[in-house]
Amino acid sequence: MLALLDHHHLDLVGTYGDPQAGAPIQYDELCIEHDEGDVEIVVYNRAILLFMSDSEAVRRIHQVCCRLDDLAHLVSGSTSCRGHRAIR
Repeated sequence: MLALLDHHHLDLVGTYGDPQAGAPIQYDELCIEHDEGDVEIVVYNRAILLFMSDSEAVRRIHQVCCRLDDLAHLVSGSTSCRGHRAIR
């Protein structure tokens, strides 16, 4: 949680991307609960959005999503979508 606060990810609240931009739709939803209130970040078609925009906010959200994905795979013991094998 401190990493989210330190990198000012909590100020990225909102919805990013276009749900009609790709098929199938990629959908990321981050709900962060903390002492100062809840934050919800929704991203549609993150890969397309990264490719088509030059937004620092989208890059920061992408980094958080990748870290969370890595943590999820670490806990489950499976291979992440980026090809890294989780270490137990």
